[in-house]
Amino acid sequence: MIKHLINNIFYKKKVTKEIFWATCAKGVSISGGLFVLIFVPKVAGVEIFGSFSLILAYILIFGVLSGVPVQAAIKKEVTEGKWNTLSKRYFIESIKIKFMASIVSPLLVYLAIDIFNINVLKENFLLFLLLLITRNFWGSIVTTLEAVHRLFYVAIIYIVEWAVKITAIILFYNLYGLTVKTLLLSFFIGYFSAFIVGLGIILKNYQGIEFREILLLDRLILIQILKRAFYLSLTSLTGVLLARIDVIMISHYLSFEYIGWYNIASDISKQMTIISVPFILGTIPLFVSDKEPHRLLFTSLKKLFVINLIIFFFIFFGSKYIILLLFGEQFLNVVVILKILAIFPLCAAMQHYMQQILILYDKTNRIFLFGVFAVALNIALNTIFIPLYSINGAAVATIVSYVIWVTISFVYLNMLLHTQRRDTAVPG
Repeated sequence: MIKHLINNIFYKKKVTKEIFWATCAKGVSISGGLFVLIFVPKVAGVEIFGSFSLILAYILIFGVLSGVPVQAAIKKEVTEGKWNTLSKRYFIESIKIKFMASIVSPLLVYLAIDIFNINVLKENFLLFLLLLITRNFWGSIVTTLEAVHRLFYVAIIYIVEWAVKITAIILFYNLYGLTVKTLLLSFFIGYFSAFIVGLGIILKNYQGIEFREILLLDRLILIQILKRAFYLSLTSLTGVLLARIDVIMISHYLSFEYIGWYNIASDISKQMTIISVPFILGTIPLFVSDKEPHRLLFTSLKKLFVINLIIFFFIFFGSKYIILLLFGEQFLNVVVILKILAIFPLCAAMQHYMQQILILYDKTNRIFLFGVFAVALNIALNTIFIPLYSINGAAVATIVSYVIWVTISFVYLNMLLHTQRRDTAVPG
């Protein structure tokens, strides 16, 4: 009894520490993102910020296969405290897959540029490829450390990344002025520095990896990881598409300046999702052991709803003052878009929360199907609304798609947990 109590106390302390470092890493990323969001449009102009935002959207889409899906596929074998021959083999093969994905993604970019005639990528092709490949390698390191619960190191990597990015941006601004190319170069230097630090951390902490093991392929493990990662990759892709398709759709109808205006409001609303991170990280593990997950779902969603309802009111009624404080009067045309997107943190937090629960119950195929529907709906709505209502229409299309996505996910998850409760109930 005492031993169980001591173990439970240490476990809770460990989880709390992990949540703390995860929140720190997210906080550093949000702070750095806010710096770029405020500094770049004001000193370089909204058009340059719009062009840069569009390029980053494509980098996120083409880099989706190099990190999270592969790492999630080996989560069972690569866990904290189990660094043995088996976990080492899975770890090494996962790094190889990420490396291959990082190399293949530029080929996909080349085909996309040729097919869809994406001029902004053509003009910055070399820097785009360098940033894409470097960010892919950076993502491989971060997701690896996250999988083995080394979130302190993840926080260190984020600090290095953003410290170097911000320093480079300020130096380029003072020496040459900010352009799309200098912004891309600043981000490349930041990701590359963080990758080197992360690689050093892994080589120092995970001893016993021989050079011969890196060169040889273990086909059985490689195929097993690829099979597991298939649905996870498609699911991640739909999530990234839904988050970035609005920017790409705007680029087909309107100028880069409109992308810049839209992205200012969009990024502000997305940054507010950090407030929900500690709550989500703290409650998701409870679904593994809770005897009444159906009740836990409703209790958790109510709390999450209240948290984000406060955020909604803050953004909706304070949008004018937020823009005036951060940007000035010349940016007041962003206020309407920000009001529309005020509900985004609520939708994003609830969807992410339910998605994590569905992953626990091995329902990634359902997440993928719901995501495909939401992406298709978003594209259809953007096609209708952007020509009619400009970037305000893109904001409405995004919110409607997310609300429907959240609703479908909730209905399915509610049915799933209700069915499990019924099946596991003991007859009286």
